[in-house]
Amino acid sequence: MASIKGRLLAIVLAFALVPVVIVAALSYTQSGAALTERAHSEIQNVTQLQSSYVQGWIQQQVLNIQTLARNNRVITMETDQIASVVGDYHTMWGEDVYEAIFIADPEGKTVFATSGKQDNLVEQDYFKQALGGAVAISKPVLSRNAVAFVIASPIRSGGIMGNVIGVAAARLSLRGLAAQLRKGQIGQTGEAYLIDQDGFMITPSRFTDEMKAANLIAERAELEVKVDTEAARQVLAGESGIGEYTDYRGQPVLGAYDWIDTPRWGLIVEMDRNEVYASLDQLRTVVMAIVGALVVAAGGLTYLFARSLAER
Repeated sequence: MASIKGRLLAIVLAFALVPVVIVAALSYTQSGAALTERAHSEIQNVTQLQSSYVQGWIQQQVLNIQTLARNNRVITMETDQIASVVGDYHTMWGEDVYEAIFIADPEGKTVFATSGKQDNLVEQDYFKQALGGAVAISKPVLSRNAVAFVIASPIRSGGIMGNVIGVAAARLSLRGLAAQLRKGQIGQTGEAYLIDQDGFMITPSRFTDEMKAANLIAERAELEVKVDTEAARQVLAGESGIGEYTDYRGQPVLGAYDWIDTPRWGLIVEMDRNEVYASLDQLRTVVMAIVGALVVAAGGLTYLFARSLAER
């Protein structure tokens, strides 16, 4: 009787638990896939929104400098005439973004500058490109304890097809753009940052304090940290995408990236993998707890059922 009772108990228990385990596994798999898809979708959406903002912001600044270069008073290339209009543009566009606006003649000599400095730009690549008739954007550099870059546009006489008679340029701070990227910080570890065409960070890292404490940087991440991750390599190759990889801190992350062709920058948005999948880990814990409770309950009921059969 004991042998029959044991076999009955095993058979009934198996029939009771197999559906429970199958349902739990399917539920976890489906819910896990949904959570993973949601995490990927969220980080991709943030990346696309931030990329669109950065591209729109750059386009607007380029348009501003082109507008300046086509102003009739600027085209005179006379200091007094230029001064009478550049100050208004400087105020309108924002002195916090436009660190300096300057006009140079074909020899590179500064005809007018809002900073009051008289520089010679003849050796600057952006000046050479603009003098050749193209809008130019310089590589980012440190300026006033932040990263800045220059946009330069040719000044032409007689309309857009006229001879180049000078260069209109401005040095712009990335502080405002960095503030916008901070709005893309998801959760406790999410961050969005830009890298230049050489892979160096040009906007601050969310983890600057931690990196300084670990002696990974001297002052700032900008132009000190060269990002050599899977995302950086892909985006500098002109690609856009999403994936899991190890970030510049050595942490596993889920990251998305987008190439910004003008001015050849890469946007990367990342979040630590542990935080991304925290909900999935919580789901696993809940499912296992439910399965455990059902196993105990099913085991007890099965035992009682098998015992009643064996006693007949």
